[in-house]
Amino acid sequence: MKLNSKILFLLGPSGVGKSSFGKYLKHSHGWMHLEIDQYPNDGVDIHRLRKEWNLFYNNHDSTSLVNNLHQRLIAANQG
Repeated sequence: MKLNSKILFLLGPSGVGKSSFGKYLKHSHGWMHLEIDQYPNDGVDIHRLRKEWNLFYNNHDSTSLVNNLHQRLIAANQG
């Protein structure tokens, strides 16, 4: 299954509405929303994306992160 989806990272300081906007996109438009900013926890670890995130963050290589997120979208759309 080929996905024609894009990935949107919402970045910004705490309290500006990133989570609210992500929830809006999820509920109103069916987007997948992963909450990463889960203080005091680490959402990257909660969503089991540490290896992929580190490759993206440290090596500027988004390939495994994008592939993982696309696989999650495929799985969600098949369920």
